[in-house]
Amino acid sequence: MLAGALLVSGAGGYTVYALGARGRSLLPRPSIRVKPAKATGQTSAKFAYADARRGVRFQCSLDHARFSRCATTIRYPGPLHTGNHRFRVRAVGLVRHRRVLSPVASYRWLIAPQSPAPSLTSHPSDTTGSTDATLSESLSISVGQVAGLYPGGVPLEIPVTLANPNDHAIFVTSVAATASGGPPGCDSTSNLSLTQSSASNLAPVVIQAHGSVTLPAQGATAPTIRLLNLPVNQDACRSASFALNVTGGGHA
Repeated sequence: MLAGALLVSGAGGYTVYALGARGRSLLPRPSIRVKPAKATGQTSAKFAYADARRGVRFQCSLDHARFSRCATTIRYPGPLHTGNHRFRVRAVGLVRHRRVLSPVASYRWLIAPQSPAPSLTSHPSDTTGSTDATLSESLSISVGQVAGLYPGGVPLEIPVTLANPNDHAIFVTSVAATASGGPPGCDSTSNLSLTQSSASNLAPVVIQAHGSVTLPAQGATAPTIRLLNLPVNQDACRSASFALNVTGGGHA
């Protein structure tokens, strides 16, 4: 026996959705497969979702907006405001010739403020950092700026460009980043976490003669950095800046 549940579907209009015994939906809850990180600095968002039952349509809602029809993917270009957001999606289909509404799938995430925020200033390096005695030429390393760190945020890539001024190819087998400085109460040693590039002897980054490569490339990751969320007051980290230095090693 199906009971009707009245829901407003537009100004002055109503749609009856069929429910099973004890008010349970006859459609499964959609699964959200693509979504933003739980905490991010990105002010746009993309979602993709699916339902176990074929032939259904979807309705979506962002924050406190009413549900409206949406495709199997939806993008909110923004810019969305900083703070907490909530995305909801539900499926609508026909069961026994009756319109049925699924349970709602939802996802919450945080857009962290971008300003003020710690920033990292680049310190380009022109040292070889060679791990091979036969490499006597130089490897030029330039480091870009990283901004938008916040406590507990996702790791951010450090823009690293490796340039080869020599007349032959160079195989880079390591790229190591370090950070220093910081204001009192927000020193780099305690507050920053760095992950190094995956470039290695087994998977070197090949830079052709007089060429350059910007990581990530050739399957090698770029170094990343994040601001740790410590159980202490981190107000000193607001608008802080740290110095970055990147060195590389390799062979000809």
